[in-house]
Amino acid sequence: MSLPAPEWRPRDTWVYDWTSGDRIGTKTLEVLETRTVNNVPYHVVRLDDVDHYYTTALHWAAAIREGRVEARMVPAQPWFMWPLTASQRWEHRGTFEDRNGTSRFNDRFTAVGMETVDVEAMRNMTLAFRDVIVDLQDVSRAATSGGRSCIAPAR
Repeated sequence: MSLPAPEWRPRDTWVYDWTSGDRIGTKTLEVLETRTVNNVPYHVVRLDDVDHYYTTALHWAAAIREGRVEARMVPAQPWFMWPLTASQRWEHRGTFEDRNGTSRFNDRFTAVGMETVDVEAMRNMTLAFRDVIVDLQDVSRAATSGGRSCIAPAR
């Protein structure tokens, strides 16, 4: 089974919980619009007061605050490769740039398998990625369980 890329639409809003070591929190994102920059279309997603630019393939490209580039990844970082299938692997080699300088990245991703996740009385088919389970529909709510994050649509 493979899963196609989800459609991101203006006004889609996502709320998700996150963990990083002993730190936890909640983030809310909203898809604002699709904007073309240098003949490339991007989805503009607001997180707090920062606009994040994602390619139409949902690869993270940049963070913009008050009209200025705060950070970017060249080439854009492919969190997912579509269509997604269990056992799929991909790599990303790129350069992260921010006000502190540049860093080289060599990330490896693996879709480890399909799982059914119950979130807020819903059942969703998801693919598991390393330690992250990500739903491929309109994402809206996430839960963290056993060190794994899962994201599921709110209905």
